[in-house]
Amino acid sequence: MATVSPCVKWRSNLSKEELDYKEKIRKLARWRQVFAALAATVGTFSLGTVLAWNYGQDILRNPTEQELILLFATPFIGGTVAGFVGGICIEAFGRKRTMVVVSVPTILGWILVGIGYHFIMTLIGRFLTGFGGGICLLTSIVYISETSEPCRRGFLLCFVQITIFCGYLFTDIFNNVVTSKSLAYICGIFPAIFLSAIVYVPESPWYLVSQGRTSEAAKSLSWFRGTYSQNVLNEELQEITRSLQLDAGRSKKLGCFSRIFTRPVLKPFLISAILMTMLEMSGFTTILTHRQFLLVRHEVHLNSNLLLIIMGLALVVFCTICAILVDRVGRRLLLIFSGTITTAALATLGTYYFITHAQIVPPGKNPSHGWIPVSSFFGYVFGFSLGIGPLPWVVMGEILPPNLKGYYLAPFISNWFIVIWILESKWNFIKSLDLYWKFWVYALICLLCTIILVCTVPETKKKSLTKIEQFFAPKRPKYSAKLTSISMTARHIERPERISLMPKTSTGIIHSSKARP
Repeated sequence: MATVSPCVKWRSNLSKEELDYKEKIRKLARWRQVFAALAATVGTFSLGTVLAWNYGQDILRNPTEQELILLFATPFIGGTVAGFVGGICIEAFGRKRTMVVVSVPTILGWILVGIGYHFIMTLIGRFLTGFGGGICLLTSIVYISETSEPCRRGFLLCFVQITIFCGYLFTDIFNNVVTSKSLAYICGIFPAIFLSAIVYVPESPWYLVSQGRTSEAAKSLSWFRGTYSQNVLNEELQEITRSLQLDAGRSKKLGCFSRIFTRPVLKPFLISAILMTMLEMSGFTTILTHRQFLLVRHEVHLNSNLLLIIMGLALVVFCTICAILVDRVGRRLLLIFSGTITTAALATLGTYYFITHAQIVPPGKNPSHGWIPVSSFFGYVFGFSLGIGPLPWVVMGEILPPNLKGYYLAPFISNWFIVIWILESKWNFIKSLDLYWKFWVYALICLLCTIILVCTVPETKKKSLTKIEQFFAPKRPKYSAKLTSISMTARHIERPERISLMPKTSTGIIHSSKARP
């Protein structure tokens, strides 16, 4: 049965006043979806402040190299643990309840960092803030993908990366204004805002249906869609119910882990793995972590703090452009374009470092060539923000199976292990003179991932979650005729005597023995 898209404006033989009233309800429902997405992504804004926060003299006066590694790696350890814990919590306790509860350890973590009487206390605070940010990241992706309409789901899911970049920008600005402890107290305000905002949004209708709370799911869906047409709401609710019942039957038959090796789960899982590989191994985490050193090394005669703020603004602006284009151009085209730009920028950076390292063009002899790495650097930021950065979260929130999505998304949130390894080797990365081969490796990874994505990633623009799930399901009609012929042959082999006892007439029509005179 064809499904009426909730994005299509409702029309009927009603008066103009009634149509205007229903259109106002539709607009109100759209703003409710935006409010719910913003409320959920306040937690990811807090995650951005966690990742960009830097120590000062009031935290560590003469830190050793091991202390610095622990200080920077601890929130990523918390994020790694949060991936698996969050996947269990959102399926057991719900999306909204998990977001409400996780705000408490995040606030406590910032308080511990702000107090910071001892280095161990600071590490515990950093762990708690990373733990809370990791759960917020996972929960916000699942929650927004399940509550937003297909025609604006990509736009709203981009809020996840936009708010992370806003957290980076906010922290870079205030790092130059207040001390590290004062900044920790300021950052602790945002989990409190997150807690107060998330209370006013309803639970995901997908989770409510999975728990058998159909009446509550109908109210939640009505809040997100508006009551402009009860038939459309009932149809979407029935579609959610059928999808979850089908997934629940498969999980009960095969088990959660065994389902990963079936086609409806394995292919989305592998595509998500490729996207996360592209996100993490494109070098952005390393470049962003050491952005200040790299910008200074590029011999730009501007204040380094000003360059950091400009870069943060560029990240937010370009990612916002991606959010505007994603539901118009599509995810697939933006990913391909982003991968191409990023590969070219990284290859240029690698070539520049190769030339300066080989002293073909010595850095001190010609300062004017500093525009090459800077333009490549911001070209990389542009390409990354326009696709590779925000779109993996968007695509994963759409293509992973709706039933037990938290479990399947958890391993990708826990990819912080890769980031920990990068951070532990950061001093060798910074002090190394031959950086060119590292950028070339990043460029090669981006190129390979882009080629693979061209062949594997489907276009999910304006498609419902159930239609996306059906796309990855086995295509049964292709084999139905073959299976039917095999089953008919098996029947004839089992009962050959019936065929021999049914003679044909002169016209070639078979008559049974009872029909003969």
